[in-house]
Amino acid sequence: MDRLSCRADRQTGNKPLKQQRRALHVFDQDTFGDRLKFLRSREDKSPEEIAELLNLSTEQLHKLENGSLNASLDFLVKLAGYFQVSTDYLLGLTDIPHLEQGASD
Repeated sequence: MDRLSCRADRQTGNKPLKQQRRALHVFDQDTFGDRLKFLRSREDKSPEEIAELLNLSTEQLHKLENGSLNASLDFLVKLAGYFQVSTDYLLGLTDIPHLEQGASD
């Protein structure tokens, strides 16, 4: 069994499936929401403006910002492209908003 599987098994144990899913998140939804709010305010855009630009309802945007709605992978990539930040930054995996050219080597 690989290292990630062992770690996941230790984290989830015999917990109900809903709790297991929460334990396996690799990012902090609160950080994602905070960064989304920050980026929206940095653009000096209202929630309604950003929601329209991203083809969301205002309610969906608020839920994303408050951590009660998960972003799909496609949406995450779209959001990163719009705000010109890395997906790692949005997910709270780094505090550096932009990837340097050639940094993926």
